[in-house]
Amino acid sequence: MKKQKSSSFVELVFSIAETVLVILALCILMGVVLDRSRVGVVAEDFGSVSPLAQLMNYSAYILGIFLGLSQYKRILKFAFKDIFLWVFIATTVLSSIWSENPILTIGRSTALFGVTILGTYLASRYSLTRLFQILCLSLGIVAISSLFFTWFSPSEAIVNDFGRSSWRWQGVLAHPTHFGRIMALSTVSWLLCLLSVQQYRIFSCGMILLSVILTFLSHAVSGYISILFVVALMTVLLTSRGRYRNLVLITWAVIIPSIVLGLLINHNLVLTSFNRDITLTGRIPLWIGVFEMIFQQPWFGYGYGAFWTGNGPSTIVWLIAGWKAAHAHNAILDIWLQVGLIGLVSFLLSLFRNIFKAIVELNRSNKLESLLPITFLVCLITINLVDSGLTAGNILWALYVFLSTYLSKQTITTVTARQMQIKKV
Repeated sequence: MKKQKSSSFVELVFSIAETVLVILALCILMGVVLDRSRVGVVAEDFGSVSPLAQLMNYSAYILGIFLGLSQYKRILKFAFKDIFLWVFIATTVLSSIWSENPILTIGRSTALFGVTILGTYLASRYSLTRLFQILCLSLGIVAISSLFFTWFSPSEAIVNDFGRSSWRWQGVLAHPTHFGRIMALSTVSWLLCLLSVQQYRIFSCGMILLSVILTFLSHAVSGYISILFVVALMTVLLTSRGRYRNLVLITWAVIIPSIVLGLLINHNLVLTSFNRDITLTGRIPLWIGVFEMIFQQPWFGYGYGAFWTGNGPSTIVWLIAGWKAAHAHNAILDIWLQVGLIGLVSFLLSLFRNIFKAIVELNRSNKLESLLPITFLVCLITINLVDSGLTAGNILWALYVFLSTYLSKQTITTVTARQMQIKKV
C-alpha cells in the first residue's frame, strides 16, 4: 500500500515538473526576452546576439530533444507518419552543403530539429485537450506579464516605429510583429477555450479581450488578418452544423466574397486605417526583389536560415526594396529562398495532407474538440501570409508539428477501430 502511494506521489511530482518545463519551453519559443539591453537586434526567428537569449533558446531545443529521447519508442510510433514533414527537415539539414553560411545553417537546422522533436513529443504525450490547456496557460502568462511589464517599464515594452509614425507594443517579446502574432494566437486559443470549457468563462472572456487589445496595440497586420479569418471560419463551422447546414453554407459563401470584394474596392481606406500604404509598407517591392533572387537559385535555395544575413544576395533585395528586411514577410517565399523548390514542395505536401486530415477529423466527430486542428492550421497559415516564421524554431512550428502528429494518431486510431468492427462482424 505504501509502495503504491509512493509511486503515485512520484508520478504526480513528475507530471507537475514536466508540465512546468513544457510551459517554460513554450514561453521561450514564443520569444520571451529577459536581456532587454540588446533587444533591438533580435532576429526574426527569435535568435539573438545576446548570450542570455541564445542560452534560453537552445535550452528549449535541448529540452525538446531530451524529452523526445525519454519517450523515443512512443515518438517513433507516430513521428514518420507525415513523411513530407521529415523530408523538409532533412532538406534544411542538407542545405548546409550549398548554404551561403554553412555554420549558421547547421545551427538553425539543429534548432528546428529540436523543436520538431518537442512538437512530436507533446503529441505523443498529451491529448489535444490537455495540450490546448497548456498552450492557453502559456499564452496567458505572456499576455498578463506583458501587461505588467508595460506598466513598470513602458520605455522597453513600447517602441516607436518611425516608418509608420506610431507607437507599437512588444511587451516581454523581442519585436511588435512577434508580439502581435502571438497575441492573435492567444485570442484564437482563448476563444476556443471559451467555447469548449464550461468553467472559467469569465476568465476566458477577459483573456480574449486582453489578447485582442494587445494585438491591435502591436499594429501587426498578420495578427489582424489571423483573427479575422479564424473568427469567420469558426462562425461558418459552428453555424453550419445541423438541420440547415446547406442553407448556412450557401449564405456564408455569399457573405464572405462580398466582404472580400468590399475590402478590395475600398483598399485605400482600409490601408490608411491601419497605417499602411499601397505597397503594404514596402512588402511589394520586397517580394519583387525576393522573386529575383529565387529565380537565380530556384531548386535548392541559399541554405536554411542563411539568406537574411546582410551579406551577399540579401543586400541586393534590400536595394530593390529600399529597406533592410529581416525576412521575406511571407512564409512560402522564405521557404523557397532558403531550401528551394524541393523543400517548398515537401512542406506544402505536408501542409495539404494535414489540412485534408483536419477536415476529415471535423467531419468524423461532432465534438467541439474537432474544430481545433483546422482552426489552428488556418490561424498558422494566415499569420504567415504577410509575415514569416512558421518554419523557424519557434512556437508556431512546434504547434504545427504537434497538429501533424496528432492527426496521424487520429488516423491510426480510426483505422484500428474500423478493423476491430470488421473482425466482430
